[in-house]
Amino acid sequence: MSIKFFELFKIPSEEISMLALLLLALPMTGGDPAAATPEARLQRIHQQRRAVAQWLGQQRRAMQGDFNRAAMTTRLAFMASTVEARLPRSEAASRIGALADAMKLETGNFRSVLTELDRLQGDLRFELQSESETPEGFPGITPVGELMLLQYPAYRMAKTAIPSGSNRGFWKLFRHIESNDIAMTAPVQMDYKAGSSTMAFLYRTPNLGPTGQQKEVEVVDVAATTCLSIGHRGYPSPERWQQAKSRMRAWLQNQSQWRQSGDWRLMEYNSPWVPEEARFFEIQLPVQRVLSF
Repeated sequence: MSIKFFELFKIPSEEISMLALLLLALPMTGGDPAAATPEARLQRIHQQRRAVAQWLGQQRRAMQGDFNRAAMTTRLAFMASTVEARLPRSEAASRIGALADAMKLETGNFRSVLTELDRLQGDLRFELQSESETPEGFPGITPVGELMLLQYPAYRMAKTAIPSGSNRGFWKLFRHIESNDIAMTAPVQMDYKAGSSTMAFLYRTPNLGPTGQQKEVEVVDVAATTCLSIGHRGYPSPERWQQAKSRMRAWLQNQSQWRQSGDWRLMEYNSPWVPEEARFFEIQLPVQRVLSF
């Protein structure tokens, strides 16, 4: 970046060094997709997000006490363009851009900007509070707020039907794994079909125990699956479900390589004892590639 770029955005010289450190610390997201495993790519994305969160914290502190609307609008626009350069097509850049637009149109206020930046930093640096192992071969978690394609290997799970919107199947499943000496894993999977819902505990390995009906629980094998996935902190809510469905449907409509292949599902990673701000879940939709002839 040239010095003229920083002059355009009126960025103080002491902050140019902060940005330089950010740019030098992060590997670019491009390159050969085959050069790293999916797990390694996810780890790299999480590393980039944590570095961006640190830089945003520096920007936010510089804003403290500066109540000039034009200056804050300019700074937010710069922040959005910088984050977009480091995290292309990310929800983080869009959120900062929305703040800049709100300040420019005078529909936003200084307090709301700082509050949203604090929330965004928390999302970017979020790390899963792991309580159990994940099934063998599972990918890492979807970054909070982002939409990604995740590939899952074949796995085995014990499932039971539940009334819509409830979690009453938990103790049925817990008694099943306890009586069969099967370790608890994360996530817990919830599948939602028209008129029916199921809750499932996933087995650590795909060859553990027999399949079939066992009292109120059915043990089944799940084929390897690709899912659209959005990561969330906290608890699921109707509003979050609606937002996730809208984003995924829009994504599917704007491309031609993938189509929906299954029903909506929820992957919950934490026990009831984990506080809301540390909780994590994913809303997912199975998809498959469109065959071309």
